[in-house]
Amino acid sequence: MLQKSPSPPSKILQGLAVYPLALLLGFILDLMAVPLSWMIGAMFAAGSMLVAQQPVKMMPGSRQLAQMVVAGSVGLSFNEEALLAALAVFAPMVAATLLGIVCSYIAARILVRITGLPIITAMLAALSVGPVESAVLAMRHGASPTPVIFSQSLRIMLIIVILPPLIVWSGSNVGDPSLALRSVEWNVVGTLAFLLLGTAASFASVRLHLPNPYFMGPLIAGISCRLLDVPVTAYPYWALTLAQMLLGIWLGASLDRNFLKTTPRTLWGLLASISVLLCLSALVGLGLYLWVGIPWEVALLATAPGGVAEMALTAKILQQGVAIVISFHLTRIFILQLISPLIVRWLSKRHPVDA
Repeated sequence: MLQKSPSPPSKILQGLAVYPLALLLGFILDLMAVPLSWMIGAMFAAGSMLVAQQPVKMMPGSRQLAQMVVAGSVGLSFNEEALLAALAVFAPMVAATLLGIVCSYIAARILVRITGLPIITAMLAALSVGPVESAVLAMRHGASPTPVIFSQSLRIMLIIVILPPLIVWSGSNVGDPSLALRSVEWNVVGTLAFLLLGTAASFASVRLHLPNPYFMGPLIAGISCRLLDVPVTAYPYWALTLAQMLLGIWLGASLDRNFLKTTPRTLWGLLASISVLLCLSALVGLGLYLWVGIPWEVALLATAPGGVAEMALTAKILQQGVAIVISFHLTRIFILQLISPLIVRWLSKRHPVDA
């Protein structure tokens, strides 16, 4: 059997060039006080290299490690008061998830109308379950994973670029967007102990087949350590910076280079569908703000069709509503994991020609 020849050293070095470029762009955006600056800079670095047809080399396990660091950090932000506040809005969580599915269906129908994609593919592209999870669902239900991953990644990237700066620069009481991440007390022993706990929790979540296990495991570990007063410390700012970079590079690199060469009609259809979904999700967030009375910034983050790690990190920057934002997104993920087969089956019966 033929074995795939290893990449030449020149190709590997070219692929690793994304890291210094991500550092440079992140540093510039950080000087400009852009929230999630290191993540946004890394996304642009990886995306620009792909557009320039340059290879991007992802270190094995880097996305999982970044998720573990972010999840553990936000998990330690929980306390009893935050958990009670999240439990008090359980009914709005479920309602927001169901309304989000309706919004996704509207966006999917627009995508079908413009591009002619099958309705199942379009729906999985619009449902807010994340690039990796949506790709698994697409393959499980016989849909093409490429447009699904592209749409999911593009939507998350647009949300990261638009929503956190919009919230921080629109009158929120956040002077330095990185202040909440910088002002963390830590020591080597406590942080290493927390890393070991988070790693063990991640592997346990994988064995239990939990959705998004490398986020769920460390998140549960962080919450447990905070509530039980376990003597661990959070990750230092440089670790969170590295985690932002790794997540940003992974998101930018997940944009399929060959799919970028697709017809302009498909790209415009994706942008139109994503724009409609973002607007509808913002309306759901506004309704949540009026219904429950939580801060509008928290309501927008809670209902945004973005990744849980990115939205949780933004809530941590705002220093409010971390538990509520995470609870909304995890509720959405669990419900979608349970009912996505039912949604696909319903779409197959309702639209047998398109499916």
